Amino acid sequence: MEPHEPLATDRPVSRSDGRPLRRPIFLRVALGLLALLLSCGVGIALWVAIDYSRINREGGWGFILAAGLFAAIAAFVCVGCAVCAAISLMRREKHRALTVALLIASSLVVWTFKGMAVRVVRGFLGTNTGAADAAHTVEQR
Repeated sequence: MEPHEPLATDRPVSRSDGRPLRRPIFLRVALGLLALLLSCGVGIALWVAIDYSRINREGGWGFILAAGLFAAIAAFVCVGCAVCAAISLMRREKHRALTVALLIASSLVVWTFKGMAVRVVRGFLGTNTGAADAAHTVEQR
């Protein structure tokens, strides 16, 4: 068996300085996270559409639950996307323009929802502190 001459498709695509390009692994992870967010959004929307009348009869708390659940998932996914996009840029993977756009969009979403998360945590802490103070004053009487 004679060795064949390498084809043009056998050679890795390289940069101008001769080093081979890296596969866009972290970009694919980030896009997978966005696909997961989309599927979770569709699932939550289907759940709300199916149980719309029951949720509406019970005061609408299911709508708030669905919105909060989607916001929490979106926050985690966008943080993950921003981290993966930053790692992809540091590794100098292919598709840098798409990675930069993904990094900017994810960072803006995280920055926007940052204040909401802080207010929710402070609200929970304030509620627990107020309940503890009320219990303490009842014990003192």
